[in-house]
Amino acid sequence: MNVHGRAAAEVGAVFERAGEVARQLESSVDLAPPLAGLWLFHLNRGQFARAEEIVDELFNVARNLDNRDILLQAHHAAWSTGLFCGRFTDARTHVDAGLALYDEARHAGHRFLYLDHDPAVCALSIGALLRWLLGHPKQGVRLEHDAITLARGLHHAPSLAVALEYVGFAQIARGDTAAAMATASELLALSGEYGLPQMRGMAQTCVGWSMGQTKDTGEGLRYLEQGLAAWIQLGLRPLVPFSICLLAETHLKAQHYAKGIEQVNLALAASSEIGDEWFLPRIYMVRAQLLQEQACPDVAAAEASLRMAIDVAQAQCAKGWELRATILMASLWRDQGKRHEARELLASVYGWFTEGFDTFDLKEAKALLDELAQ
Repeated sequence: MNVHGRAAAEVGAVFERAGEVARQLESSVDLAPPLAGLWLFHLNRGQFARAEEIVDELFNVARNLDNRDILLQAHHAAWSTGLFCGRFTDARTHVDAGLALYDEARHAGHRFLYLDHDPAVCALSIGALLRWLLGHPKQGVRLEHDAITLARGLHHAPSLAVALEYVGFAQIARGDTAAAMATASELLALSGEYGLPQMRGMAQTCVGWSMGQTKDTGEGLRYLEQGLAAWIQLGLRPLVPFSICLLAETHLKAQHYAKGIEQVNLALAASSEIGDEWFLPRIYMVRAQLLQEQACPDVAAAEASLRMAIDVAQAQCAKGWELRATILMASLWRDQGKRHEARELLASVYGWFTEGFDTFDLKEAKALLDELAQ
């Protein structure tokens, strides 16, 4: 998997054959590792419906055998699938259940037997992202630290790569460009040292976004295009909408508005095609910003796009996305002279939060609320 990529046809064929052999054996315990591998293959192909069927099969094997080790891996598969499909609350439930089952010594072999990385590292790093998405940024930052600390202590490069990947996603989601740059740079070096092409492609994407937001948009775009090309070449479909959206966002920063709209529409199409929805509100937000900034601004279409972002975020229980979209909507209404409506809208979302008031979005929301109150 680390050599050819998780979506390579060779990988799927090996796990299909392993599953056939395991089904012929008396003990269905032997069925769990190839099932988990087959789940990973279909997930990375963007075949989420098939991946979910395999998750159900893993849970059935675990429960029929009353096997807590297999149950851990069933939760492992479930939290990842839930994240990509935008079911953040369900995914968090599986993360918490998996961490309750995990024992570092007992499950040391799992990172070699299942999915090529440690399940707790994955749970903590994806859990960090989920906490931000669900509106608990302070908890998310704490889990980021826990994920990286555990991964470094295991001295297992693929597990550290997983931690760096998802921690980087969380940092990008909350707009911490400096942290995202440091994390992505380490992932880029690690993937090069250990020959992890899938992680290298995603590291290039994250480095490109960070660079484009803070330094050189031209160089940032180059990294983003290289990362996306590598990802697609490996046959990987999840995170393609994420990658294209970051490309569009960097075109926005570079004031390439027509090119950005072209890319963001591709991101929406890719998201719709496979049902990869975790980044969908952000895609709508970037589309709205591009529509406002283009040569002939389309404010009505921008507002409609922001409404879509808010609606999707609410359906996902994604308070992190909802706050960011609401800041943009309130800013748009302020510019239209609808200051009272803007303040009411933003205050209703901001008032939900109980932590993380030193994070970027919450500080921006507070500053805008203060401005609107004058």
